[in-house]
Amino acid sequence: MSDYKFYYDEYQKSEYNEEENETTDNERNVQEFSQEPFQESSQEESPQVPFQESPQEPFQEPPQEPSQEEDNLKKTKIYSDTWQYFNTWDPQYLTKVVCKKCNHTYSKSTGISTLKEHLKKVNGIVIDKIKKTQIKLNFSRVDPWPKEDMLVRDQALVEWITVDLQPFSVVTNDQFINLINTLDLRYRIPEKTNIKEKVVNHFDNMKKNIKLDIDKIPGKVPFTSDMWTSIFNNNSFLGLTIHFIDQEWKIQHFLLDIISFNERHNTINITNEIISALAEFKIKEKILALTTDNATTMLAVGCSIAEKLDDDVMNSTFRHYHCTAHILNLAA
Repeated sequence: MSDYKFYYDEYQKSEYNEEENETTDNERNVQEFSQEPFQESSQEESPQVPFQESPQEPFQEPPQEPSQEEDNLKKTKIYSDTWQYFNTWDPQYLTKVVCKKCNHTYSKSTGISTLKEHLKKVNGIVIDKIKKTQIKLNFSRVDPWPKEDMLVRDQALVEWITVDLQPFSVVTNDQFINLINTLDLRYRIPEKTNIKEKVVNHFDNMKKNIKLDIDKIPGKVPFTSDMWTSIFNNNSFLGLTIHFIDQEWKIQHFLLDIISFNERHNTINITNEIISALAEFKIKEKILALTTDNATTMLAVGCSIAEKLDDDVMNSTFRHYHCTAHILNLAA
Protein backbone atom coordinates (compact mmCIF):
# COMPACT_ATOMS: atom_id res chain seq x y z
CA MET A 1 0.00 0.00 0.00
CA SER A 2 2.85 2.37 0.82
CA ASP A 3 4.52 1.60 -2.50
CA TYR A 4 1.38 2.50 -4.38
CA LYS A 5 1.08 5.82 -2.58
CA PHE A 6 4.70 6.61 -3.30
CA TYR A 7 4.29 6.09 -7.02
CA TYR A 8 1.09 8.08 -7.10
CA ASP A 9 2.75 11.09 -5.44
CA GLU A 10 5.62 10.97 -7.89
CA TYR A 11 3.18 10.93 -10.82
CA GLN A 12 1.33 13.98 -9.50
CA LYS A 13 4.60 15.90 -9.11
CA SER A 14 5.70 15.14 -12.64
CA GLU A 15 2.41 16.40 -14.12
CA TYR A 16 2.59 19.59 -12.07
CA ASN A 17 6.15 20.30 -13.22
CA GLU A 18 5.21 19.85 -16.90
CA GLU A 19 2.27 22.26 -16.61
CA GLU A 20 4.47 24.82 -14.85
CA ASN A 21 7.15 24.58 -17.52
CA GLU A 22 4.58 25.10 -20.28
CA THR A 23 3.17 28.16 -18.53
CA THR A 24 6.64 29.66 -18.12
CA ASP A 25 7.47 29.19 -21.80
CA ASN A 26 4.21 30.84 -22.88
CA GLU A 27 4.78 33.85 -20.62
CA ARG A 28 8.32 34.25 -21.94
CA ASN A 29 7.10 34.29 -25.52
CA VAL A 30 4.46 36.89 -24.74
CA GLN A 31 7.01 39.16 -23.08
CA GLU A 32 9.45 38.92 -25.98
CA PHE A 33 6.71 39.74 -28.48
CA SER A 34 5.55 42.77 -26.46
CA GLN A 35 9.09 44.20 -26.26
CA GLU A 36 9.59 44.22 -30.06
CA PRO A 37 8.58 47.59 -31.57
CA PHE A 38 5.83 47.51 -34.19
CA GLN A 39 7.20 48.36 -37.63
CA GLU A 40 5.07 49.12 -40.65
CA SER A 41 6.15 47.52 -43.86
CA SER A 42 8.06 49.95 -46.01
CA GLN A 43 7.09 48.20 -49.18
CA GLU A 44 4.28 49.88 -51.04
CA GLU A 45 1.46 47.67 -52.06
CA SER A 46 1.30 47.10 -55.79
CA PRO A 47 -1.83 48.47 -57.42
CA GLN A 48 -4.42 45.84 -58.04
CA VAL A 49 -5.02 45.03 -61.68
CA PRO A 50 -8.70 44.58 -62.49
CA PHE A 51 -9.64 41.07 -63.43
CA GLN A 52 -10.06 40.58 -67.12
CA GLU A 53 -11.81 37.59 -68.53
CA SER A 54 -10.06 35.90 -71.36
CA PRO A 55 -12.00 36.13 -74.61
CA GLN A 56 -14.03 33.03 -75.15
CA GLU A 57 -13.79 31.24 -78.42
CA PRO A 58 -17.07 30.62 -80.24
CA PHE A 59 -18.61 27.27 -79.50
CA GLN A 60 -17.95 24.72 -82.16
CA GLU A 61 -19.87 21.52 -82.32
CA PRO A 62 -17.74 18.43 -82.54
CA PRO A 63 -17.51 17.02 -86.04
CA GLN A 64 -20.19 14.46 -86.68
CA GLU A 65 -19.63 11.25 -88.47
CA PRO A 66 -21.26 11.13 -91.92
CA SER A 67 -24.56 9.32 -92.05
CA GLN A 68 -25.13 6.15 -94.00
CA GLU A 69 -26.94 8.04 -96.78
CA GLU A 70 -24.05 10.49 -97.18
CA ASP A 71 -21.61 7.60 -97.37
CA ASN A 72 -23.76 5.99 -100.03
CA LEU A 73 -23.90 9.23 -102.04
CA LYS A 74 -20.12 9.58 -101.85
CA LYS A 75 -19.70 6.03 -103.00
CA THR A 76 -21.86 6.63 -106.04
CA LYS A 77 -19.71 9.61 -107.12
CA ILE A 78 -16.87 7.41 -108.32
CA TYR A 79 -15.31 7.87 -111.72
CA SER A 80 -14.48 4.92 -113.87
CA ASP A 81 -10.92 3.62 -113.82
CA THR A 82 -10.95 4.03 -117.59
CA TRP A 83 -9.96 7.69 -117.31
CA GLN A 84 -6.59 6.93 -115.76
CA TYR A 85 -5.52 5.56 -119.16
CA PHE A 86 -6.66 8.64 -121.10
CA ASN A 87 -5.43 12.21 -121.11
CA THR A 88 -8.41 14.57 -121.15
CA TRP A 89 -6.32 17.74 -121.50
CA ASP A 90 -3.73 17.75 -124.25
CA PRO A 91 -2.58 21.09 -125.77
CA GLN A 92 -2.33 19.45 -129.20
CA TYR A 93 -5.82 17.92 -129.03
CA LEU A 94 -8.06 20.33 -127.15
CA THR A 95 -11.28 18.63 -128.27
CA LYS A 96 -9.97 15.08 -127.94
CA VAL A 97 -9.09 12.52 -125.31
CA VAL A 98 -5.77 10.78 -125.91
CA CYS A 99 -4.93 7.23 -124.94
CA LYS A 100 -1.80 7.21 -122.79
CA LYS A 101 -0.80 3.78 -124.08
CA CYS A 102 -1.03 4.21 -127.85
CA ASN A 103 -1.81 7.95 -128.33
CA HIS A 104 -5.04 7.11 -130.11
CA THR A 105 -7.53 9.99 -129.97
CA TYR A 106 -11.26 10.06 -129.42
CA SER A 107 -13.80 12.84 -129.26
CA LYS A 108 -14.61 14.12 -125.78
CA SER A 109 -18.21 13.11 -126.33
CA THR A 110 -17.19 9.47 -126.79
CA GLY A 111 -18.97 7.11 -124.43
CA ILE A 112 -17.17 5.24 -121.69
CA SER A 113 -18.08 1.89 -123.29
CA THR A 114 -16.13 2.75 -126.46
CA LEU A 115 -13.05 3.72 -124.46
CA LYS A 116 -13.25 0.49 -122.46
CA GLU A 117 -13.50 -1.50 -125.67
CA HIS A 118 -10.40 0.27 -127.04
CA LEU A 119 -8.35 -0.57 -123.94
CA LYS A 120 -9.48 -4.18 -124.08
CA LYS A 121 -8.83 -4.82 -127.79
CA VAL A 122 -5.72 -2.69 -128.38
CA ASN A 123 -3.94 -2.70 -125.04
CA GLY A 124 -5.39 -5.80 -123.38
CA ILE A 125 -6.62 -3.83 -120.37
CA VAL A 126 -9.94 -4.87 -118.87
CA ILE A 127 -11.77 -2.31 -116.76
CA ASP A 128 -14.18 -3.66 -114.17
CA LYS A 129 -17.58 -2.13 -113.78
CA ILE A 130 -18.15 0.34 -110.97
CA LYS A 131 -20.00 -1.27 -108.13
CA LYS A 132 -22.41 1.37 -106.94
CA THR A 133 -24.10 1.03 -103.61
CA GLN A 134 -27.84 1.34 -103.97
CA ILE A 135 -29.39 3.86 -101.61
CA LYS A 136 -32.25 2.46 -99.62
CA LEU A 137 -34.96 5.04 -99.06
CA ASN A 138 -37.18 4.38 -96.09
CA PHE A 139 -40.48 6.01 -97.04
CA SER A 140 -43.64 5.23 -95.17
CA ARG A 141 -45.84 3.23 -97.54
CA VAL A 142 -49.59 3.66 -97.52
CA ASP A 143 -51.45 1.10 -99.60
CA PRO A 144 -54.68 2.23 -101.28
CA TRP A 145 -58.04 0.76 -100.45
CA PRO A 146 -59.14 -2.45 -102.18
CA LYS A 147 -61.17 -2.04 -105.36
CA GLU A 148 -64.57 -2.54 -103.71
CA ASP A 149 -63.86 -0.02 -100.95
CA MET A 150 -62.48 2.43 -103.52
CA LEU A 151 -65.70 2.22 -105.58
CA VAL A 152 -67.78 3.04 -102.50
CA ARG A 153 -65.73 6.19 -101.90
CA ASP A 154 -65.84 7.12 -105.59
CA GLN A 155 -69.62 6.89 -105.51
CA ALA A 156 -69.79 9.17 -102.47
CA LEU A 157 -67.58 11.70 -104.28
CA VAL A 158 -69.78 11.54 -107.40
CA GLU A 159 -72.95 12.13 -105.40
CA TRP A 160 -71.38 15.12 -103.64
CA ILE A 161 -70.31 16.66 -106.97
CA THR A 162 -73.75 16.20 -108.56
CA VAL A 163 -75.87 17.27 -105.59
CA ASP A 164 -73.66 20.23 -104.63
CA LEU A 165 -73.25 21.29 -108.31
CA GLN A 166 -69.46 21.16 -108.15
CA PRO A 167 -67.34 21.35 -111.33
CA PHE A 168 -65.32 18.33 -112.42
CA SER A 169 -62.14 20.35 -111.88
CA VAL A 170 -62.71 20.29 -108.11
CA VAL A 171 -60.71 17.04 -107.95
CA THR A 172 -57.61 18.98 -109.10
CA ASN A 173 -57.94 21.67 -106.44
CA ASP A 174 -54.96 21.63 -104.06
CA GLN A 175 -57.03 22.41 -100.98
CA PHE A 176 -59.53 19.67 -101.84
CA ILE A 177 -56.71 17.15 -102.34
CA ASN A 178 -55.18 18.18 -99.01
CA LEU A 179 -58.56 17.74 -97.31
CA ILE A 180 -59.06 14.23 -98.73
CA ASN A 181 -55.51 13.18 -97.83
CA THR A 182 -56.04 14.43 -94.28
CA LEU A 183 -59.33 12.57 -93.86
CA ASP A 184 -58.38 9.38 -95.69
CA LEU A 185 -54.78 8.88 -96.76
CA ARG A 186 -55.58 5.56 -98.46
CA TYR A 187 -58.11 7.05 -100.87
CA ARG A 188 -56.87 7.82 -104.38
CA ILE A 189 -58.80 10.72 -105.93
CA PRO A 190 -59.88 9.99 -109.54
CA GLU A 191 -58.62 12.15 -112.38
CA LYS A 192 -60.80 14.87 -113.89
CA THR A 193 -61.71 12.83 -116.99
CA ASN A 194 -62.34 9.74 -114.89
CA ILE A 195 -64.67 11.55 -112.50
CA LYS A 196 -66.58 12.93 -115.48
CA GLU A 197 -67.19 9.40 -116.76
CA LYS A 198 -68.35 8.33 -113.31
CA VAL A 199 -70.83 11.23 -113.14
CA VAL A 200 -72.23 10.34 -116.58
CA ASN A 201 -72.57 6.69 -115.55
CA HIS A 202 -74.29 7.78 -112.35
CA PHE A 203 -76.71 9.87 -114.42
CA ASP A 204 -77.50 6.90 -116.67
CA ASN A 205 -78.15 4.69 -113.65
CA MET A 206 -80.44 7.32 -112.17
CA LYS A 207 -82.30 7.44 -115.48
CA LYS A 208 -83.04 3.74 -115.22
CA ASN A 209 -84.33 4.18 -111.68
CA ILE A 210 -86.49 7.12 -112.78
CA LYS A 211 -88.08 4.99 -115.50
CA LEU A 212 -89.01 2.41 -112.90
CA ASP A 213 -90.47 5.09 -110.62
CA ILE A 214 -92.48 6.62 -113.48
CA ASP A 215 -94.01 3.24 -114.28
CA LYS A 216 -95.36 3.12 -110.72
CA ILE A 217 -97.21 6.46 -111.07
CA PRO A 218 -100.93 5.60 -111.34
CA GLY A 219 -102.22 8.79 -113.00
CA LYS A 220 -101.04 11.48 -115.38
CA VAL A 221 -98.16 13.87 -114.72
CA PRO A 222 -97.37 17.49 -115.67
CA PHE A 223 -93.87 18.76 -116.39
CA THR A 224 -92.09 22.09 -116.68
CA SER A 225 -89.48 23.17 -119.18
CA ASP A 226 -87.02 26.03 -119.50
CA MET A 227 -84.03 26.89 -121.65
CA TRP A 228 -80.96 28.90 -120.71
CA THR A 229 -77.56 29.76 -122.16
CA SER A 230 -74.27 29.61 -120.28
CA ILE A 231 -72.47 32.95 -120.03
CA PHE A 232 -69.08 31.20 -120.03
CA ASN A 233 -69.18 29.22 -123.30
CA ASN A 234 -72.57 30.20 -124.85
CA ASN A 235 -73.79 26.59 -124.69
CA SER A 236 -77.57 26.22 -124.44
CA PHE A 237 -79.46 23.65 -122.37
CA LEU A 238 -83.09 22.56 -122.20
CA GLY A 239 -84.30 21.27 -118.85
CA LEU A 240 -87.34 19.04 -118.19
CA THR A 241 -88.76 18.56 -114.67
CA ILE A 242 -91.60 16.16 -113.88
CA HIS A 243 -94.16 16.68 -111.08
CA PHE A 244 -96.55 14.10 -109.63
CA ILE A 245 -98.36 12.89 -106.51
CA ASP A 246 -97.16 9.57 -105.15
CA GLN A 247 -99.25 6.80 -103.60
CA GLU A 248 -99.00 8.45 -100.18
CA TRP A 249 -100.46 11.69 -101.57
CA LYS A 250 -97.19 13.58 -101.32
CA ILE A 251 -96.09 16.01 -104.05
CA GLN A 252 -92.89 14.81 -105.70
CA HIS A 253 -90.72 16.25 -108.46
CA PHE A 254 -87.36 15.46 -110.00
CA LEU A 255 -85.27 16.45 -112.97
CA LEU A 256 -86.23 14.33 -115.92
CA ASP A 257 -83.46 15.37 -118.33
CA ILE A 258 -81.06 18.17 -119.30
CA ILE A 259 -80.66 18.35 -123.06
CA SER A 260 -77.63 20.01 -124.62
CA PHE A 261 -79.10 22.21 -127.33
CA ASN A 262 -76.72 22.94 -130.20
CA GLU A 263 -79.33 23.79 -132.85
CA ARG A 264 -81.35 26.92 -133.51
CA HIS A 265 -83.89 27.78 -130.81
CA ASN A 266 -86.94 27.54 -133.05
CA THR A 267 -90.27 25.81 -132.51
CA ILE A 268 -89.54 22.68 -134.53
CA ASN A 269 -86.18 21.88 -132.90
CA ILE A 270 -87.40 22.45 -129.34
CA THR A 271 -90.56 20.39 -129.95
CA ASN A 272 -88.60 17.46 -131.38
CA GLU A 273 -86.21 17.39 -128.40
CA ILE A 274 -89.04 17.40 -125.86
CA ILE A 275 -91.01 14.69 -127.70
CA SER A 276 -87.85 12.52 -127.93
CA ALA A 277 -87.27 12.82 -124.15
CA LEU A 278 -90.91 11.89 -123.40
CA ALA A 279 -90.66 8.90 -125.72
CA GLU A 280 -87.43 7.74 -124.05
CA PHE A 281 -89.14 7.62 -120.65
CA LYS A 282 -92.35 6.20 -122.18
CA ILE A 283 -94.62 8.86 -120.68
CA LYS A 284 -96.21 10.37 -123.79
CA GLU A 285 -99.55 8.88 -122.74
CA LYS A 286 -99.20 10.18 -119.15
CA ILE A 287 -98.38 13.81 -119.95
CA LEU A 288 -101.09 16.10 -118.61
CA ALA A 289 -99.66 19.60 -119.09
CA LEU A 290 -96.57 21.66 -119.85
CA THR A 291 -95.63 24.91 -118.07
CA THR A 292 -93.13 27.32 -119.66
CA ASP A 293 -92.30 31.02 -119.70
CA ASN A 294 -94.10 33.50 -121.95
CA ALA A 295 -91.53 33.58 -124.74
CA THR A 296 -93.09 33.55 -128.19
CA THR A 297 -91.15 30.45 -129.19
CA MET A 298 -92.27 28.50 -126.10
CA LEU A 299 -95.91 29.44 -126.72
CA ALA A 300 -95.61 27.97 -130.20
CA VAL A 301 -93.86 24.89 -128.75
CA GLY A 302 -96.86 24.24 -126.47
CA CYS A 303 -99.23 24.18 -129.41
CA SER A 304 -96.89 21.98 -131.45
CA ILE A 305 -96.51 19.40 -128.64
CA ALA A 306 -100.30 19.24 -128.21
CA GLU A 307 -100.72 18.40 -131.90
CA LYS A 308 -98.00 15.72 -131.86
CA LEU A 309 -99.33 14.01 -128.72
CA ASP A 310 -102.82 13.97 -130.19
CA ASP A 311 -101.55 12.45 -133.43
CA ASP A 312 -99.12 9.93 -131.88
CA VAL A 313 -100.92 8.61 -128.78
CA MET A 314 -104.30 10.31 -129.03
CA ASN A 315 -103.58 12.38 -125.93
CA SER A 316 -106.16 15.14 -126.30
CA THR A 317 -106.11 16.19 -122.64
CA PHE A 318 -102.70 17.90 -122.90
CA ARG A 319 -102.63 21.60 -121.98
CA HIS A 320 -99.98 24.33 -122.07
CA TYR A 321 -99.78 26.84 -119.17
CA HIS A 322 -97.87 30.07 -118.65
CA CYS A 323 -95.58 30.38 -115.63
CA THR A 324 -97.20 32.76 -113.14
CA ALA A 325 -93.90 33.51 -111.39
CA HIS A 326 -92.40 34.56 -114.71
CA ILE A 327 -95.36 36.87 -115.40
CA LEU A 328 -95.07 38.52 -111.97
CA ASN A 329 -91.33 38.93 -112.43
CA LEU A 330 -91.85 40.76 -115.72
CA ALA A 331 -94.60 42.92 -114.22
CA ALA A 332 -92.38 43.95 -111.32
